[in-house]
Amino acid sequence: MATAHYSLKDNIHRSVATLALFAAIQTTNAFEPEEEGIYAVFDTSMGEFTAKLAYDAVPLTTGNFIGLAEGTIPRFDPETGDIVEQRPFYDGLVFHLVFKDFLIQAGDPLPEDNTVNGPGYTIPEELHPNLSHNPDYSLSMYNTSCISCDPGTADINDISTGSQFFITAAALPGQPPAGYNLDGKFSVFGEVVDGTDVIDAIGEVAVDPETSRPTEDVTINSVTIVREGDAANAFYVSQLELPYRLPTPKVKSQPDPDEGALLSLEAIPGAPYEVETSSDLQAWETTTLTNTGSTIADAPIGPAPLFARVKAPQQAPYDYSEVLDNVTINAVINEAVPGENWTFQFNNDGKGKIIFSEELTFDIDFYTYHRIPDGGRIRLSSIALNHEMVMHIKYVDETSGGLYVWIDDYISGNPLRYPTTGTFEVVTP
Repeated sequence: MATAHYSLKDNIHRSVATLALFAAIQTTNAFEPEEEGIYAVFDTSMGEFTAKLAYDAVPLTTGNFIGLAEGTIPRFDPETGDIVEQRPFYDGLVFHLVFKDFLIQAGDPLPEDNTVNGPGYTIPEELHPNLSHNPDYSLSMYNTSCISCDPGTADINDISTGSQFFITAAALPGQPPAGYNLDGKFSVFGEVVDGTDVIDAIGEVAVDPETSRPTEDVTINSVTIVREGDAANAFYVSQLELPYRLPTPKVKSQPDPDEGALLSLEAIPGAPYEVETSSDLQAWETTTLTNTGSTIADAPIGPAPLFARVKAPQQAPYDYSEVLDNVTINAVINEAVPGENWTFQFNNDGKGKIIFSEELTFDIDFYTYHRIPDGGRIRLSSIALNHEMVMHIKYVDETSGGLYVWIDDYISGNPLRYPTTGTFEVVTP
């Protein structure tokens, strides 16, 4: 957690932020990290296991999990958006699905209620070319992907990741990895690095044959987030487009011979704080302060106050979906037929075109676009081309960057499903 000092004199505010750890937990678990990174330590009724989280590759997915685990992100009513409760989300939940030699799944706050299956909001899935379900014990977010839907179905896996996660089992001798057919549909965000015997044991429990739920609950007692290294300690949920409600910080005030008055509060980097100051408890001046954790900022704040108060920073769930307003993307998609050079025209009516040449042009029957950190996720369907695509773009500058694309090619009739990479450039009209 960063301590911000606000000096008030001559209408000038100065904040000096020093970086420290937000929501640091003094752990008593058996796991001790040997490498830098962010780890999730799961204490369950059947033992302890630990996963290393890929926060640098899929920050939105990982940040969402961390925020829920630490209680920074509340559970919301999906209809009203009101906060239902705020606590460490996963504590006390059960593994409600167990498939022997395949996966175990948890994160549903009310498994008996089909109308509630997450935290009351969803985020777009993030895919990364270096993350796969192929390693044993991969950690991934569940969504309502329709694996067997007909091509052209508009609502396949559009945006449905929330709180449920699963961990794949170890591969059987002579068999492919348990999650070999899950890539491209679910967001991998980590891998179990300690306590895999606990995963094996959970995968062996007796289940109801109709529901695949264990006949005796396997409970998550707690999930503890452990950070090791400067980069891990600088990763904050409030720096991402995620909902949150942070604790109300305590404000301390003391006289300062040079500045007149000095206020200090615990300010989480990336979160905006509304600081209200008054000299008479009648008239209040409000200044919104965002602590970057590394810079000194000046802003007008009014005369030196006698009184100050701060509101708890909070952010409601985001809507990540956007409409592309007649945007053209020139892409080089490696190892993709009919050629590497693809031009995508996205219209503001949710349709568009895929252009290879004047003679070879196909309609985009629908597309969806969702923001992700430093990029976006585009899912499109071209029935004439017999292609479904999920394309993740990551910017390296304002108009260009890298692509990671999963293509469902129905020309062969199977369909042929494969990933590929490439580059893109956005062309403005």
